Amino acid sequence: MSLGIARNDLAPGSDEVDRHLALGNALLARKELAGAAASYRQVVALEPQHWIAQLKLAHVLKLSKEFDAALEILQPLALEQPENPLVHKEFGRVFFALEQFDDAIKCFRNVLQLNPCDAHAHHWLASIAHLRGNSATARQHFERTAQLNPLLRVAAPKQPASFSILLLFAPGAANTPPEALVEMAEYDSYFLMLLAGADYDVPLLQRHASLVVNLISDVDQAREILPVADALVERLGLPVINPPHKIMTTDRESIARLLAGIQFCCIPRVQFIPNEQLSATNRDELAQQFSLPLLVRVAGAHGGHDFEKIEEPPALASFLARHPAADFYLTQYVDYQSADGFFRKYRFIYVDGEILPYHLAIGSGWKVHHGTTDMAHHAWMQREEEAFLNDPAGVFDPQQFATLRRIQQAVGLDFCGIDCALDRQGNVVVFEVNASMLVHRANANFAYKTAHVDRIKTAFDAMLRNRVPRKAPA
Repeated sequence: MSLGIARNDLAPGSDEVDRHLALGNALLARKELAGAAASYRQVVALEPQHWIAQLKLAHVLKLSKEFDAALEILQPLALEQPENPLVHKEFGRVFFALEQFDDAIKCFRNVLQLNPCDAHAHHWLASIAHLRGNSATARQHFERTAQLNPLLRVAAPKQPASFSILLLFAPGAANTPPEALVEMAEYDSYFLMLLAGADYDVPLLQRHASLVVNLISDVDQAREILPVADALVERLGLPVINPPHKIMTTDRESIARLLAGIQFCCIPRVQFIPNEQLSATNRDELAQQFSLPLLVRVAGAHGGHDFEKIEEPPALASFLARHPAADFYLTQYVDYQSADGFFRKYRFIYVDGEILPYHLAIGSGWKVHHGTTDMAHHAWMQREEEAFLNDPAGVFDPQQFATLRRIQQAVGLDFCGIDCALDRQGNVVVFEVNASMLVHRANANFAYKTAHVDRIKTAFDAMLRNRVPRKAPA
């Protein structure tokens, strides 16, 4: 089937249709989403079967976080055009943004049934598998992506783009989630998958980018590939955001040592336990090296998975036995419960010297993650989070902000996040500092967060723009 619409196939009002469509495209390129949506709606009003305008309207609604409205367009469009991979792909992107991953998987599989060589569909399936912890499936799709298209391009809406960036990521390792950062950018983004033993065409990569952004962010998952990334960065000779050699010093134990001397920073002791150093004997002795309670987690785990509080030594041995092949971190537990009985965990994003608030998670237990709290059902929690986002200085006093600044300077990354709390003595309690932290736009129950995500993206884009080498005058 043809996926285009020829001029002579248009209805009698085709000139007006073309004008509205061209205007919508121009407004989209300028990121004027409301105007673009209005223009595409005009096209659909004039020609209800104009699937390109419908698809572009759904895309704009997705960018505007009007996900339900986007689905109302895409659902009948997918029935009308079951053999159109572009429709299924946009459908999948909306479900991905909503974190409805089962539906997203169906859409991207539909794309591959129509076009088995669609690298973007493989990439999205790999991303979902990675988020779900299915490393084997993720690697399979990532490798297929690399085979089909070693440089996966996400084009800027307005062409020609202001500049291009090369993003390095590694399948099976935690990478800085890029979706909310590169969406609707002024620059073209080229994603390069790094695999051990692979050879890379350095001149080709240099022609495609003015700047490198290293997304490989978790030391525990990427110990083998980070040196590969560092060597490639050296060969490219381009400015780099988050150099891999700096990422190598951000594992939990190294961060704890690095921050231990900072005034008003409470960083609990952390010990890395490689699996090969475990034995039946020292499994029973490990808890004696810490005062109870302590925390134990599988190295490389995120989001509260494989992470427990240990009150008695037998519980530690039991946890280790359930993960016989893993490495571990032991962390001294720090009580950060607020006076009202709740636990509060704040996340800031460090961007090129700025300290920007991202969220406040409030929970009734010690293990607090925004996505697993009950905040969606408590207006007072949402009001408190919104107040923090709008005025973080109303929560963190100048001394505490100075502590956050010293932490940022000590870590030395261009872009990363910090999860922290405030104890009853006013110290900043640090849980982790790394570049793996998620910044996303799926905030259906917390619409007030969107402006702050946009602020982080604006700062990210400005950082890239400022790092692009200036061309010498002709």
